[in-house]
Amino acid sequence: MLFRERLWPSAGVLLAASLSFPMLLLAALPFGPQVGFMAAFVGSVGLVTLLFATAPTISLDSHLKVGRMRIPIEALAETQTLDKEALKKLIGPEADVRAQLFIRGYIKTGIKIAISDATDPTPYVVISTRKPKELAVALLANRS
Repeated sequence: MLFRERLWPSAGVLLAASLSFPMLLLAALPFGPQVGFMAAFVGSVGLVTLLFATAPTISLDSHLKVGRMRIPIEALAETQTLDKEALKKLIGPEADVRAQLFIRGYIKTGIKIAISDATDPTPYVVISTRKPKELAVALLANRS
C-alpha cells in the first residue's frame, strides 16, 4: 500500500451532529422525559457513530480506490494539487461535466488527476484529500 487516508469528519461536522440532541429531545419529549432523553442520546450517538463508520478511504496500490471508485494506476496521468481556491474553482465555474468528483465539503484541499485511458470519456477526477501532496508523490512514484 503506497498511500492510505481515511476522510474522517471534521470537528464542525461532529459538532453539528451532536447538536441533533436538543432537536431529538424536543421531538421525543411528548412520550415522557425518560423516553425523550434516551431517544435523543441514542439518536445523537448513533449519528456520530454513523459518520465515523461511513467515512470513505483513499488508497493507492495497483489501483486508486476512493470510496466505490476504482481506477487502474495505468489509466492515471499528471496530477495537480489543489488549495482551497483552486478546488473551489475546479468544482464550480471551471468544472467539466464529464469529470468524476469525489468531494467532501468539510475538506478544503484536493487533487486533480488526469485520466489517460482513451476509451474513458472522463477527462479527470477530483478528490478531496487532506494530504494532496503526499498523494501526488505516491502516484508519481507508483507510475515510475
